[in-house]
Amino acid sequence: MSSDISENTSLYAVVYYEIKKKIELGEYVSGQKLPTERELANMFGVSLITIRRAIQELTDEGFIIKVQGRGTFVEHQKLQRCIDRDFQILGFTTTCQLNGVKASTQILNRGIAGANSKVSRALGVDIKSPTIYLERVCLADNVPIMLEKGWFLPEFDFMKDEELENRSIIKTLASHGVDIDSASDNIIEVGRADAIVSRSLKIGKGEPIFIISSVLNDKSGRKIYLSVEYIAGNRFRLKL
Repeated sequence: MSSDISENTSLYAVVYYEIKKKIELGEYVSGQKLPTERELANMFGVSLITIRRAIQELTDEGFIIKVQGRGTFVEHQKLQRCIDRDFQILGFTTTCQLNGVKASTQILNRGIAGANSKVSRALGVDIKSPTIYLERVCLADNVPIMLEKGWFLPEFDFMKDEELENRSIIKTLASHGVDIDSASDNIIEVGRADAIVSRSLKIGKGEPIFIISSVLNDKSGRKIYLSVEYIAGNRFRLKL
């Protein structure tokens, strides 16, 4: 191996670790645009080839993302959500707390909706029978992570009027004397964002997403709420 190659490798490593360090220390924050390749080359006093190699490595490892025609940006930190030993998936608010970020929600739609076949099977109600429908976007530090669509049994019509912008569903139910015992029928799938998910989460149409379906059960074992979550794949990961 020539001395030039050895030197280039060393310089690439220096650039890689310096940029990575700035991201980890918060000097470059999520969503921030990085200097151009030429500006970075001038900053570090290295060639464009060295910069491009470091940038590619950081991109491959998920620290940054290159957007054609716009530049290179610090990738949003992935929200890590745990599945416990009983295969219970932690709620969004708890997940945000464990990740040290602030959870918030934006209500897109809610009201009365007829049960489709999936809702009918999940909640044990007749097709087209009324349910309480809720659609919202869940954000972590104001970054949209998840589009949630949910259906309650009709007796939970108070959920149509509850303040849910920055409050978890489980805590809201508890305030009405409804204690959630567990989630069941958990299904995790991988799909691609359609136009609605793309617009709601501000991601590209066709980008990979997680789709998580689950049913909340009260203390008596009654199934009261079906949740279907559409989660941006580049902002989220599951931990078993």
